Amino acid sequence: MTDTPDPPVAAILDRAACLTAEEALALDAALRQAPDLEPLARMVMDDHQRDLNNWAMFDHWSHPWDEMAEARVRVGLNLGVSTTHRPGAFEPDDRTVAWGAATAAADAVLGSGRACAEPRLREAWEHVIGTADAGPPFA
Repeated sequence: MTDTPDPPVAAILDRAACLTAEEALALDAALRQAPDLEPLARMVMDDHQRDLNNWAMFDHWSHPWDEMAEARVRVGLNLGVSTTHRPGAFEPDDRTVAWGAATAAADAVLGSGRACAEPRLREAWEHVIGTADAGPPFA
């Protein structure tokens, strides 16, 4: 049995399920203006897996791979993207708005979870959506 996602991750997952089309466009644009974050995200995932391998006491933590995949699923379902497979944490860029929005959500989940506190992974999400406790940046 794994832990449920921490509150910041759960807030992102809940919000990802109700993005508007305008927010998806803004997330895609913000993500594409940022430097390529996939190498950073993969490094965080590798480091986290190494910690899990070395410290059995962390085995109950919800896994960031699953949390990132769930963020992609929720964005995709919300935007009406049908897939024949459950996405993983990392998906190839198909140059769609849905991919950009889902990647921004997945990165934000990783950046907010127990595996990482890397702010660069949250920048696109927080720029467009805000944080769970502060609300949107324009509010």
